[in-house]
Amino acid sequence: MECRARRSRRDLLRGSLSLAGFGLLAACGLLPAGRQQPARLSRIGVLSYASVPGTRPPPTFITALKDGLYDLGRGPTEFDVQGRSAQRPDQYAGFAAELARLGSDVIVVDTVSAALAVREAAPTLPVVFVHVGDPIGAGLVASLARPGGNVTGLSSVSPQLSGKRLQLLKECLPRLSRVAALRNPDEPARPSST
Repeated sequence: MECRARRSRRDLLRGSLSLAGFGLLAACGLLPAGRQQPARLSRIGVLSYASVPGTRPPPTFITALKDGLYDLGRGPTEFDVQGRSAQRPDQYAGFAAELARLGSDVIVVDTVSAALAVREAAPTLPVVFVHVGDPIGAGLVASLARPGGNVTGLSSVSPQLSGKRLQLLKECLPRLSRVAALRNPDEPARPSST
C-alpha cells in the first residue's frame, strides 16, 4: 500500500511542474490562443541538481515537466527539452552557458545556485524555478507576488508547513520517535524551513 505522503509528494511535484510549465509558456509568449500550433519548436532547458554524476536531470523531473506541458495542451512535437544536471554548485555555470548556446527559449531550474548561474550566463533568458529556497533573499525576485525581471517560479519557503510535514511523516511511520533534517550549506539563501 502506497503511503499517502509519498503519493502527495508525487502529485505536488507534478502540480508544481504544471505551474512551472504554465510559467515558462507565459515567459516565452507561448500560451495557446485557441489551439494554434506554435510557429516553431519551443526549446526548454532544464538545469537541475543530481546526486549522481551525469548530464541528464532525474527522469521524474523531466517526466513531470512534460506531463505538466501536456496538461496545458502542448503536444510532444511542440517542444524540445534539453537537460543538464550538476552535483556541485560550481558546475552550474558551465551547464547554464551550454543551455543558452543551445538556443533555449527558457530554462527551468530547481536550485537557487542554478538560477543564479543562468542569470549570469544569459541575463535576458527567462528562468522558471521550481521549489527553490528563498528567491527574495537570494536576489532572484523582488517579491513572490511581483517577481519582476526575467526570473519567476515556485518557492519552497514554507516554515509554517513544518508541523504538517511532521504530521504526514508520523502518519506514514506511526512508531517514529526522532526526525533529523539535513541541508546543503553550499546552497545560497536556503532558509531552514524543515
